[in-house]
Amino acid sequence: MVKAAIQVTTSLKLRMTPQMQQAIRLLQLPILDLKALIDEALNENVFLESEEAEIPEAESYALEHTGPSNLPSDGIDRITYKETLPDYLNKQLNLGEHKNKIGYAIIDSIDENGYLTADLPAIRDTVAPEMVVSIGEIEAVLEQIQQLDPAGVGARTSEECVLIQLKQLDSGIPGLELACSIVEKEKLVDLNFSKEFDRLKQELGASDEDWYEAIALIKNCELHPCKSINAPTAQTMIPDVFVRQVDDSLKVVLNDAFMPQLKINQIYAKALRGNEKRFTELNQQLIAAIWLSQSLKKRRKTLEKVAEAIVGQQEEFFEKGPEYMRPMVHRDIAEVIEMHTSTVSRIAATKWMQTPRGPLEFSYFFSSGLDSSSGKKSSTAVKAKIQKHINDEDKAHPLSDSEISALLEEEGIKVATRTVAKYRKKAGIPSSTKRKKR
Repeated sequence: MVKAAIQVTTSLKLRMTPQMQQAIRLLQLPILDLKALIDEALNENVFLESEEAEIPEAESYALEHTGPSNLPSDGIDRITYKETLPDYLNKQLNLGEHKNKIGYAIIDSIDENGYLTADLPAIRDTVAPEMVVSIGEIEAVLEQIQQLDPAGVGARTSEECVLIQLKQLDSGIPGLELACSIVEKEKLVDLNFSKEFDRLKQELGASDEDWYEAIALIKNCELHPCKSINAPTAQTMIPDVFVRQVDDSLKVVLNDAFMPQLKINQIYAKALRGNEKRFTELNQQLIAAIWLSQSLKKRRKTLEKVAEAIVGQQEEFFEKGPEYMRPMVHRDIAEVIEMHTSTVSRIAATKWMQTPRGPLEFSYFFSSGLDSSSGKKSSTAVKAKIQKHINDEDKAHPLSDSEISALLEEEGIKVATRTVAKYRKKAGIPSSTKRKKR
């Protein structure tokens, strides 16, 4: 009897594992990809059929178009946005929540050409309000970022940029080892001077053939690895949820009208009952149909709970604007909804909401905290304050980064000058000398 119980438990675990993996995948999928998956399931599984989403009359406002956008045939908002270089790189991160946070801080410091502009201690200071990390941890994450596309991203110098690209080539390529030696030994990237060529070639004992193969490899590397992708590309976004002001409160409504609602075809299910062993393949389809239908309902409920918790935590932001954004991490929402932090992280990475303040990614609401006299301030709120000071400045005498830092300190917010500079650059705001108007 005990042996049988063990066998049943083991069998259950084996059956559940793929389902758990699929549940995680469903949670992560953007709405367009999820719709494609559901449409495919409807075409392939005879036990699945769709039904019209029932939208309560009181909530029909959620489906009204609110501003210029590209509308699909069913009337739901599609919003075109620009994917930036940080967006492109962040999407490739898959290092776990702790390392991803370090990775986001590193990516924030990568310029439009793909180079890391901040030193590692500065990156450590950036993440310090939320977590304590060592320089070694940051270095390790940087090495992983340097393996992302495009090759060469995350380099600190042009020589390192070239080496990253060379080391990603097949080790059997002729001249590769010599090419790496040339760059490592002399830190030469722009090899256009014949005297250095001759001296280095002789010192390394390279033959003419090997030398020219190595030089060709070096010159084939891109010194500005992100130039082909740093121009933002238009993307289409369909909101997963709508946030609307109703009287004195904010209401969250899921975008059910865009998504086919699944139900089990009861006629086919009843016909199979009692004949499961005879029609094994059909029975497996029925099990898969039931599981997918239940998993989608669970996904919907989880998405709704996360969205409502975010809106509940950030009411001041919706009422007064970005300067009132609260510092918030995934763990804060996980505790509110009594779910695992990784669940919140997966949802926040790919979901959008249409709000009274425009279309916003869930991830927008999560930011580290900076010290202030009234407690922690969200980095998003600090960025908004920096923008406000610049908007209000005397254009003939624009504020320097150190002056902005001093103004923030007068407001009780301690922000280093280099942090002000970093936030300003990330917002695409020129330096004070370039903002000056005569």
